[in-house]
Amino acid sequence: MREAAAELELIGRNGDLTDAEMWLARLNTEGTRFLRDVLQLAADRTALWQKTETSREMTFGEIQCVS
Repeated sequence: MREAAAELELIGRNGDLTDAEMWLARLNTEGTRFLRDVLQLAADRTALWQKTETSREMTFGEIQCVS
């Protein structure tokens, strides 16, 4: 994502939009992949938390979850 965003920024600064559509498509693809992976990670963590004992406390950063 970072590479595609940087290329789009460079294209915008140079004013030559020839490759802009290609880089925008790549940014969209990478962004979609990133969101899919984040959602899968969240689903995996939720499933793990649901399997733990009801009295066990788990922390994630400053967020505390009690199942």
